[in-house]
Amino acid sequence: MLMWLALAACTGNDPDNQDANDPGDGNTEAEPQVGDSGGDEPLDAFLPGAFVLQAEGVSDPSSGALGEALTSIGAREVERVATVPGAWRFASDSAPAAVQSALEVDDVVQWAEPVINVQTYAATPDDTYFEYQWHMAAMGAPDVWDLATGDGVVVAVVDTGLDAGFDGFDNVVDGWDAVLDEPFSGIDSGTHGTHVAGTVAQSSYNSYGTVGLAYNATIMPVRVLGERGGTSVDVAEGIRWAVDNGAQVINLSLGSNARSAIIADACQYAVDNGVVLVAASGNDGFEDFIGYPAALDTTIAVGATRYDDGISYYSNGGDQLTVVAPGGDTSVDQNGDGYADGVLQEIPDAGSYGFTFYQGTSMATPHVAALVAMIIEAGVTDPDDILTILREESVDLGDPGWDPAYGYGLIDPVAALERALEGGEPEPEPTTCGADLCAEDLTAADLRLTEVLPNPGDCSDATGEWIEVVNLTDGTIDINGLELEDKAGNTDEISATRALEPGEHAVLGRTELQSFCGPEALGAFGDVSLNNSNEILTLRFGERVIDQMSYGRSAEDESLSLPIDAYADGTDEDWVRVLPTPGRAYDPNAPTVLTLADLSSGDLRITELMADPAVCSDNNCEWLEIENRTTATVELQGLVVGDNSTSRGELTESVEVEPGARIVLGRGNADGWAHPGFTPDGFYGSSPSYNNSGDQVWVSDADGVRLGEMAAYSSTTAGASLELVGDDPLDINDWATATAEIPGGDFGTPGE
Repeated sequence: MLMWLALAACTGNDPDNQDANDPGDGNTEAEPQVGDSGGDEPLDAFLPGAFVLQAEGVSDPSSGALGEALTSIGAREVERVATVPGAWRFASDSAPAAVQSALEVDDVVQWAEPVINVQTYAATPDDTYFEYQWHMAAMGAPDVWDLATGDGVVVAVVDTGLDAGFDGFDNVVDGWDAVLDEPFSGIDSGTHGTHVAGTVAQSSYNSYGTVGLAYNATIMPVRVLGERGGTSVDVAEGIRWAVDNGAQVINLSLGSNARSAIIADACQYAVDNGVVLVAASGNDGFEDFIGYPAALDTTIAVGATRYDDGISYYSNGGDQLTVVAPGGDTSVDQNGDGYADGVLQEIPDAGSYGFTFYQGTSMATPHVAALVAMIIEAGVTDPDDILTILREESVDLGDPGWDPAYGYGLIDPVAALERALEGGEPEPEPTTCGADLCAEDLTAADLRLTEVLPNPGDCSDATGEWIEVVNLTDGTIDINGLELEDKAGNTDEISATRALEPGEHAVLGRTELQSFCGPEALGAFGDVSLNNSNEILTLRFGERVIDQMSYGRSAEDESLSLPIDAYADGTDEDWVRVLPTPGRAYDPNAPTVLTLADLSSGDLRITELMADPAVCSDNNCEWLEIENRTTATVELQGLVVGDNSTSRGELTESVEVEPGARIVLGRGNADGWAHPGFTPDGFYGSSPSYNNSGDQVWVSDADGVRLGEMAAYSSTTAGASLELVGDDPLDINDWATATAEIPGGDFGTPGE
């Protein structure tokens, strides 16, 4: 059974039954005006009566021989040309030859000439209704015509036919009528094909009507649709005929919601023969369905935009959408020109011709077909390279990157043609590793060793040594496959769980991550030992050295760090021994960051506690507030939270607290946290519990040194917090006497 194909275009509006040339009755015939240029007359070469001369070193041209010569030709209004040294402008009614002859008598005059009229070379079309073709302005016309016009490229318009009309087409070749199976006879069984072809290559600069985007392209009319549509057989026949008869681009402003095998085969035949197919996405307003043949992977699927670059309400979107182009919206007049914002072209009209605004993805598609023709003219003929240019040189609209509404974006003919004229070289193929740079792509400027911990104190060398690297590029780096080599030539291949982000400092631990007992690490490097005298570490890929450093033995828990200001060209002399700063840059000018091992009793204090929240369960809402009483930033990772029983919790994530500042730690974890009032700075796990009579709370380092504590307290009122008012963080009696229920609802004053 044959499928019927509906026009993908095709809402016509002139608007409110108005033609562009007649806002009133909607049926006015547009007659060409014989002898009317339709534009400004060419400028005269010279500005009458105006001259300029060059006489260097002359301060007063009215004196001496030059003054006499100027007087002889009736020179007046003599004045200096402000920004041109030695140039003088003057007026004279004498003929140019007489002026030149008179001024030759004075040797101080280098030259004299009439003032010449100059006009721009960016010619504005003189076509009568170009000003109403907002869609051509959106495509960059006429600037785009400085780059290409489609000259010599054959575009087959597989549609309802073609009627040349009054405006006409400069280049048309013989076509085919697949409906009647005979040579095309020069009729349009509707208006659609003529309108579509006009957008591709309507005759331009002819003082009449409208323009086409690729006006020097050659149109091949292929009739496959009648006034009420056509069949898949005729469409397939038309595509194949166009391919066999020299078409380089095929415009398919038609479609169906059903896939046709005969059309799909014909499209594949076209692609196999190097022909580019451009098809309309459909006018159903679907957000996730593209009509056929646009949905085929052999076609460039085109959606429609309106004047403000928004998606037209009818334009189908979906996974197969490639790009969008102006298709119009005749329900609005966003540009305020008095006409509905459709796409304007000439069509047959009851035995005559008129100019009508249509809207549809059919109207968007020929803009893309025209651009493809111009890209081919510019020298890029490979269909894959053409598609790459369209994708990469379109204006990204909607969600960043490709999206189902805009595809890769709104086509930009100027950018696409500039790319094509540069050779159309496609962007580098995506890297095989999925990141912007893989290990094999790296150079010394991309990645640096920035820190080494050769002698950990809390765990063995084999499970605690680590290095740090920084990504100095603007893209992601997959470091899998890099090697770390020691002085003896032992090597380990680096593995990582994900790509390294731009500017990120990443720790790589010795041994597998599940056995590593150091700071949070992105990856591992294996068994190369870092704790040897006069060690040399080399980061390499094959024979290519990415970075290298040398160092002597270091003290326990002392790292060797490269200052951030030495990343560009630092040497071994720049490395310094400091407290570890894993996962961040070492900046000698930045405030010192202390770890728990650097603290003493009283450097931290517990300042507030929510022991009995009312809004949710204790396990998901209890919290305590901690104040940093030092003059440096403190890293709290590893802080132990305990009570007077054996319950213990530990802060396993990195949390920094500035000097004098307070942070809040929540019981439980981020996924289970349910308090509606705030989000803690970190979490210490499910223990200890605070809501017990006679409880006591303290915080310590891993060795049990209590850095802050509070005395026993009684159960609190639900929703009220306990706050320490005294100054001594270790005076538990002071806490006990100062303890009070602070009516803070379910919030207290966390962090304040």
